[in-house]
Amino acid sequence: MLSTRSLSRLSSRLPPRPSPLLSFSSSSSPPSSRVSTEIPISYMHGEPSPTVQPRSEYPSWLWNITSSKTLSQLDKFKDDKGFDGMELEEQKRYVKLEGRRAIKESNEDSTT
Repeated sequence: MLSTRSLSRLSSRLPPRPSPLLSFSSSSSPPSSRVSTEIPISYMHGEPSPTVQPRSEYPSWLWNITSSKTLSQLDKFKDDKGFDGMELEEQKRYVKLEGRRAIKESNEDSTT
């Protein structure tokens, strides 16, 4: 077991802790998402970094890329149209989420 003295010696050798990340209130957006803010990701030498544009400047499909259906939404859709009425990606997602639910239920049963 380490003594307080040896712990203090060890801690003095550690690098300094990084400063905490900036936090933003829910009403304000991070600086990188404000319109006309330059994003420092210029990967082309001598080219300017891209800037954030207003939402209207981007294609509409961009805002739906990450909108995946939840298991309850897929359950409801499956009850209405059947499993075969679902698209292939929805079927894959349903099987994956159903497997997760089964594992969670199994884990709950084993702990009780």
